Amino acid sequence: MLPYLSRLACRYLAIPATSAPVERLFSVTGQVVTAKRAFVDPHTVTFLVFLHETLPVVREMTVRQIIKETIVV
Repeated sequence: MLPYLSRLACRYLAIPATSAPVERLFSVTGQVVTAKRAFVDPHTVTFLVFLHETLPVVREMTVRQIIKETIVV
């Protein structure tokens, strides 16, 4: 019982060894805040990064909704 429980705990409770999502956000922020835009308001930067991460998801949801409506009709 314990070896099985140990494997389950390692699989589902393990902390990822990478910080890829955080590094991706820093990368996007670095692309937003360039030397030419060094004085952009922090709220604007946050909003732009949010849009960068959210718009692909919204577009995918919209495409799926259009497909669903087309198939139903």
